[in-house]
Amino acid sequence: MSEEGRCLWEKRELLKVEAGRRGLRQQEAVFQHLQALPTLMEDFPSGVRLLATAASTRPRPVADSYMPVFEVGRTVAQSIAALHGIPFYATSHQEGHIAAALTEPLTEPFWAVHLSGGTSELLDVRPEDAGYAITVVGGTLDLHAGQLIDRIGVKLGCPFPAGACLEKRAVSFAIKNTGSGAAIRLSPSLKGAYFHLSGAENYFTRCMNEGASPEEVAFALFRYLEETLTRALDHLLSQETRPILLSGGVVANQLLREAWRQTFAGRVPLILAPVSYAGDNALGVARIALAQWRKALQRS
Repeated sequence: MSEEGRCLWEKRELLKVEAGRRGLRQQEAVFQHLQALPTLMEDFPSGVRLLATAASTRPRPVADSYMPVFEVGRTVAQSIAALHGIPFYATSHQEGHIAAALTEPLTEPFWAVHLSGGTSELLDVRPEDAGYAITVVGGTLDLHAGQLIDRIGVKLGCPFPAGACLEKRAVSFAIKNTGSGAAIRLSPSLKGAYFHLSGAENYFTRCMNEGASPEEVAFALFRYLEETLTRALDHLLSQETRPILLSGGVVANQLLREAWRQTFAGRVPLILAPVSYAGDNALGVARIALAQWRKALQRS
C-alpha cells in the first residue's frame, strides 16, 4: 500500500483442503502458510521502498485471543521490519476485516457483523486514532455461519470451502422458482442479538435425507442466515440507530447482500465489504498500519 492509501500489489493463495474434509487443523494451516509465503513473495515488485510492515497477530483485539497460525505472518513481517530498520505494526484479524470493508474511514460508532468460518459476531465498534474499540454484543452461541455453510455444502458434494458452490445452487433455485420461494423453511432462534445455528445443520440435513433438492436446501439455508442476522441487527437498531457494516467471507454471497440491501434501504447506512475483499483482511491490515504510521509521523 502506498503512502496515499492505494493498493500497489496483492497476491493470495487458498489453503488446500482434501476433498470431503471441512477444514484444516492449526498445525496443517501453519505448515501451509510457511510453504506458501516464500513463493508468494517472489512476485513482490522490485524497487519499492518499504516504510513499515504489519500483520494480524491474533483473531480479536482482546488480551487472551490467540491462534498459532497468526504467528507465521507476525514472524515474517517483524523479521522484514527488523532487517530494514522500519516499524512493525500489529493488529487483529477482526479489525483487518472491518478496515477492509471501509473505502472511507468512519468516525462515528457503528454496528458491525463479522461472518466467516471461524467467527459469527455482532459488534459495537467505536473508531479510535488508528484502530477500533470493539465490544461483542451478539452472535452465535454454537456453530459459525461459515461452518454451517461448509458442513451442509460438503454433504451436498461441494468442495471446501463450500460457499461459492452452495451459492450457485441457491441462485439456480431462485431463478427457476421466482416468486414462490423454497417450501422448506426454518424460523430463526434468537435471544436478543445472540442466536443458535447448530439446530439449522440438523434441520437441513434432515431435509436432504427426506428428498429436498440440493438447490432448494441451499436457497433455504441462505434465507435462514439472512433472516437470522436481520433480526439480530433489528434488535441492535432498536437500542441505537447507527450505520451497519458487514464483513467476512460469508458476506461475499450475492443473495445475502441483495437481501440486506433491500431490508435496510432507507433505514440506516449499510456498508458491505467489497466481494473481492470480504474474506481477505490483508487490505484492512495495511490500512490500519498506514494510519498508525501516519500518526507516528505526526508525533515525530
